[in-house]
Amino acid sequence: MAKKLLKAAAALAISFALFFYVVMVVGPEYQDTFRNIKVEITGEDVLEQRGLMVIGEVDDLKVDLVLSGNRKDLNKLSSSNITVTLDVSEITAPADTLLDYKISYPGNVPQSAVVVESKNPAGFALNVVWTERKTIPVQVYFDEAMVEEGYGHLPIEQELKEIEILGPQEVVKDITQARIDLQLTEKIKSDVSGEYVATLCNDQGQEVDARYVTVTPQTADKIQVTLPIRMKKVIPLTVEVIEGGGATEKNTKITLAYEDITVLGTEEALKDLEEISLGKIDLGQIQEGDEPLKLPVVLPNGVTSRSGFTEVEVTVELPPLMTKEFVIHRDDIQFLNKPAGMDIEISEVQLTIRVRGTVNAVGAMTDEMLVATMDFADAKIGQMKDWQVDVTIAGDPQGVGVIGQPYTVWVEIKDAAK
Repeated sequence: MAKKLLKAAAALAISFALFFYVVMVVGPEYQDTFRNIKVEITGEDVLEQRGLMVIGEVDDLKVDLVLSGNRKDLNKLSSSNITVTLDVSEITAPADTLLDYKISYPGNVPQSAVVVESKNPAGFALNVVWTERKTIPVQVYFDEAMVEEGYGHLPIEQELKEIEILGPQEVVKDITQARIDLQLTEKIKSDVSGEYVATLCNDQGQEVDARYVTVTPQTADKIQVTLPIRMKKVIPLTVEVIEGGGATEKNTKITLAYEDITVLGTEEALKDLEEISLGKIDLGQIQEGDEPLKLPVVLPNGVTSRSGFTEVEVTVELPPLMTKEFVIHRDDIQFLNKPAGMDIEISEVQLTIRVRGTVNAVGAMTDEMLVATMDFADAKIGQMKDWQVDVTIAGDPQGVGVIGQPYTVWVEIKDAAK
């Protein structure tokens, strides 16, 4: 009897166990709620290709789901392994449309095994807008009054001169610059260097709300900038005057468009720099009515101009002078350093020479006072070319000189033995 009771009790226990297993584990009528499931947006690359983008707070979208199904299947689910995706690839124009989302489960839970009883929210209304892409300059600003007296700055050195931005059309159209402000708190006389954050601004220098704007390259979040500071000095500009043609430095008015230049450089580079010569002006080559000369400014190594010009216009005003022509016969030209065994033939019968000077000095001139020489130290048999004739005035009288040099004649050099 006791054995029968024991077997009956065991059978009853197994029946209850099977009942509870079917009801609690396998039973199809189970329902559960899953909260704060993160929503993933897909298809944004397709949207970008169409010149569109989603704006708004879309990085933290979440949903709550009430699901029913087999308890065994639902027990495998959690808010972290349920996938909710919102596909925007089908959007073709700006819109504010309610979009449904797709719900997916882990691979060991069949999609058909779960029924969505409710979802909150039912969908999402995304703000889709046209985009614009453009390149803007990186502008660096600072207060020049913060540079120590006697110093100046060279052009700013910056890692990036421009960046590319992409964002909502209505926002990007107002952005004209990536602005960097060097905050100088005290007077400076040495280089300022560091990494700076650029702010996207409009043409008034005001920051634009660029929360949905992306920047290329990614390194643009911190841009290396250097403000080179150098010693400043004002240097006089000069010219070297070669007197000639009756014009002297004393009786000629020479005017430089700029009399000095402001330069920057190291203390060593500027220490002995007291003047900068623009070069030589040969008054014998200057004619009345000539256009002003334009002479380049050549700076020593390590010295940079801050005056904004690279050449100087020089005006030469000659004194009242008289010009007269004289003739030299080829037989009157003296040959210097003529090698033995050479014959020198000059094509021109005579050479016309121009002399300029005061009326009295020129009036006293004669053809015989002109001395013409040709140097044949480097002559070679067979040469045929224009050869320079150097013309001077015997006695080197004051107030008169030869102008228009150098003069040339056509020369053929032959072998005297033939």
